[in-house]
Amino acid sequence: MTLVFTGVFALVTIPLVVVAKVYSSVIKPFNWARPNPNPTSILITGASYGLGAAFAKAYAGPGIHLALTARSEDKLAETRAACEAKGATVMVGVVDVTDQEAMADFITTVDEAAPLELVIANAGVSEQSVGLAKELEASTRRLTDINVVGVYNTVFPAIDLMKTRQAGQIVIMSSLAGFGGMPASTAYFTTKTAMKAFGYGLRGQLNKYNIGVTTICPGFVRSEMTRINKFPMPGLMDEAPAIAYMMEGIAANVSVVTFPWPMYLAVWYMQNMLPDDARDILFMPFLALRNRRSSSTNKSD
Repeated sequence: MTLVFTGVFALVTIPLVVVAKVYSSVIKPFNWARPNPNPTSILITGASYGLGAAFAKAYAGPGIHLALTARSEDKLAETRAACEAKGATVMVGVVDVTDQEAMADFITTVDEAAPLELVIANAGVSEQSVGLAKELEASTRRLTDINVVGVYNTVFPAIDLMKTRQAGQIVIMSSLAGFGGMPASTAYFTTKTAMKAFGYGLRGQLNKYNIGVTTICPGFVRSEMTRINKFPMPGLMDEAPAIAYMMEGIAANVSVVTFPWPMYLAVWYMQNMLPDDARDILFMPFLALRNRRSSSTNKSD
């Protein structure tokens, strides 16, 4: 009976989800913060690797002021050089996003040079968490510091500055992982779920200040961050079209950008429609890994 109900409910709700996504992606939201399709002063964290570096290079051009942060000075210098070669003015900060004071100081300095119009809180790490309890605790605390607190340290100083101008946009990098949990990546899924909820709430709260908020929930994108993954990555997307798709959503001040669609619908259905017992059965192969130790960390900072 439960499976029958689930099937009927899916037939009703999945078309509604599709319609809602088309509406939010195609039709300009009514009475929301005005989109700024051509920001000229942009802050991007985690700009030394992966999507952060790709965002920086994609936005770079004459008349564009970029502020880039990361912990890797050498890699950040490479991103800076690539952006300057395209004509952008670039400020860099070798800053750890978990350092609240250092982030606030850098953001204030950047804003004084060129008032920020767009902030992309991209810095983050992913990590397999299938080891012992102590390892899981350490992984959860480490990822929370970077993926959650690091985002707070990025967006709150920027929000204070944008509120005085009644303009700006914040981009929160979540993931399709933000739609639920997986036993092999408990810490990562937890942080991305938190960021999806944070982005949802922040969008409503900041609208009265004409500050847009877009939450991005990508699937697998081919980059330095995913290159070391040793498991199948369904729907793996090349970096260039993924960046273009995300930038299109940001320019339109879309609430949530999710892709690829087949993966989004599969994840949404699995986490929201499957009975708990069925989900437990589905996750059994991951539970079989419970005695293995954590083995990999992917970085985008």
